[in-house]
Formats: sequence, structure tokens, C-alpha cells
Amino acid sequence: LTSPTSPISSFSNLNSSFVENPLHFPIVLSNETETVEQRKQQAVMAYERDYCRRFPVYFIDQYCSLYDATTSQWLPFHLWPAQATVLDQLVATRLLVLLKSRQIGMTWITCGYALWRCLRRSQTTVLMFSQGQLEANELIHRVAFLYHEHARVDEYAPLVKDNTTELEWANGSRIKALPATRRAGRSFTASIVLLDEFAFMPSYGLIFEINGKTTFLTTDTQYCPHQIKDFYINATLLLVQTK
Repeated sequence: LTSPTSPISSFSNLNSSFVENPLHFPIVLSNETETVEQRKQQAVMAYERDYCRRFPVYFIDQYCSLYDATTSQWLPFHLWPAQATVLDQLVATRLLVLLKSRQIGMTWITCGYALWRCLRRSQTTVLMFSQGQLEANELIHRVAFLYHEHARVDEYAPLVKDNTTELEWANGSRIKALPATRRAGRSFTASIVLLDEFAFMPSYGLIFEINGKTTFLTTDTQYCPHQIKDFYINATLLLVQTK
């Protein structure tokens, strides 16, 4: 899946097609008094829901908000082209390592992606690691913020658990914030694992399961198997060994 080149352009095309042929979309009338305009609105809403479900770029760019502490205002979370590209890669790539500068919104982007996955698919488990529990809790806070301020929040599963370390929705999806400790994540089988500020995590590594496969992440060469030593030496930050 990749994002459409211009979601807004496609959305406009939908409205234009109604002008030419308002009966083009097979929307069932709920009663005899329903008008063509009401049918149009039904189709537009269905189209919007489908775009949000299919494309995290549209889900975030069109409906998420951020609070700007400098101006004390709520602002739309409009994405830069590079941020949209990262979201596409998060969807398409099993393992993604980002080497980036600071203050370019990547943590917010990954939090938005985690939220999109949890709302889009039931029984999704996301583990969010940071160097300590306080830093990990900040990730949960950002996801909760994006959820509560989402313009279409009433159309998604409600939260049944909302605290500083965990979010859980009525559809069974959940996000847990964990510090990078030796035992963190070992009792969970995750759909997605996000590691924030990985370079600052302890060097002994993390062990957890992703989709039923045991995964080991480390920044320490003493844990590196000999057969992939060259790969580890050439890597900047990350070693992944999957059994």
C-alpha cells in the first residue's frame, strides 16, 4: 500500500462525479423520502472512512491535531512530504531504522501510525520502548492525545483502558509503554514494536516476540553471532536476529 498522490484531489473527483451522475454510487435508500443529496453525503462519508482505513497519511493529515505550545493553539497535523514518505515505509517495510535529526516530528509520526493500526485492526498489540519508563510514558501520552483529539474519534472503538502506561480499545487492540530493561516485553507477542531513541538504550539488548517469532535487538557486539558479524560491524545502530 502506498498513499495516493493527492487524497484531496481524489476526494474532489468524487464530488465531481456526483454532478455528472449522482446515481453512480450504489447507496441504498433508508426510506422513500431520502434525497439524492443525502445519498451523496452517505457515499462521501463511506469514501472518507475507507481512505482513513487504507491510508495512515490521510488518517493523520486530515483528522489529527497537535497543540502548538508556542502559539497556544490547536493546529491540524498536516504532514510534510518526507513525513508522508516515512508513513508509507512504515506500512510497507517489516524493519525500518530511521537515522534523523531532532525535532522533525518522527516520534509523533510513529505514534500516529501506532494509533492507526490499533483502530484499523482488532487485536493489535503495539509495544513502545524508550530508554526509561518516564520516556516510554510520554509515547503513550502522545498516542492518547492523537486519539482524543481525532476529528472522527466517535467512529472508532472506544478506549476501555487509558492510563500512563497502557491504552486498550474495545476492539482488543492495545499499546503498552515499556522501559528498555532486560525482561521488558518478554511476556508479549507484538504486532508492532517501536523503539524510540534506540541509540540511548542499554547495550545488553531486548528480547520479545513479533508475530510469534522471537526477536533480539542489541547495540553490543558481544551478543552478535559470528555468522553475521560483518553485517553488525557495518550497521550503524541495530542488529536483528530472528529465530
